[in-house]
Amino acid sequence: AAPAGGMGLAPDLRKRIEIMAEHIARNGPDFEETVRQKNVNNPQFAFLYNGEGADYYRHMLSTHRGAPPPVAAHAHQAACASPGAGAGGANLAELVRRWPEPPFYPLAADLERQLGEVIASLEPMASRDLVRNGRAWVECNSAMATQIAGHIANRLPFLNTCPHRLHVLYLVHDVLQTEAARRDGSPKALIRAFKPFLPWMLRPCFQAAMAASPNGDESGKVMRLLQLWVERAILDPREADEIRVLVAPPELPRPPPAQAARPMHVPPPAPPPAVCGAGAAAAYGTPMPTPLGGRPGMMHMPVPQGMAQGMAQGM
Repeated sequence: AAPAGGMGLAPDLRKRIEIMAEHIARNGPDFEETVRQKNVNNPQFAFLYNGEGADYYRHMLSTHRGAPPPVAAHAHQAACASPGAGAGGANLAELVRRWPEPPFYPLAADLERQLGEVIASLEPMASRDLVRNGRAWVECNSAMATQIAGHIANRLPFLNTCPHRLHVLYLVHDVLQTEAARRDGSPKALIRAFKPFLPWMLRPCFQAAMAASPNGDESGKVMRLLQLWVERAILDPREADEIRVLVAPPELPRPPPAQAARPMHVPPPAPPPAVCGAGAAAAYGTPMPTPLGGRPGMMHMPVPQGMAQGMAQGM
């Protein structure tokens, strides 16, 4: 049977292989070695030791690690060779004007601290539990989605390693794909809030990956997210092509001063807190601030109880 389709394998084995390949591609060879040591006598993971399903496992691992890099390398080379050309012939400067770097808005101190903990928890690995806990935190604080997206984009260039940056992108991907998968007719508020920041989240990750290893896997993994976002209707193909062109070149033209966005590393001053009605003050014990871009009385949600435990285990 053809390894590419996993034909002939039991459905549960095929699913186990796909999940394992995805996690190992995300977390690297050290994680794979740990899994192998822990499951050496486990027949359910015989594919790790050339047992049943080994060919399909190698195929899936190669797909997660290696399918995107040729696309990423081609995009990078094309952008370097012809920096003025963009998606569909659009000028690169025009794309910079079309996708301006969004303004940066501050978060309340406790939310900023919690977001920092979420990001720090993803440094060693992007485990399913850590990503799910991070997504739950973003969803609970969806009223501040624009500010959260801006803080993520602002922090990414300062993370020390390419894997850490990529793990944070996996969190963003999980937030977006989970909302896109909902069929309850609810507005896609998180997608709408995060979309303007996507070029500026992907770009520092891609550039760092290319600088570290031009032919490595990580730059391809960044570009593969664009493909996944098109498949999940988070972006349309034109938007993905435009973002790809913005992400790939080492340098971008400066936008005209009149259209330049506020630099993300110089946040505007926070407005003074607004005191809500007596009912809100009595219910929560303290005056509730007015969130930037929100409505008076819209309270952010605390970190879910299970999240603190998940993050503590992962840090």
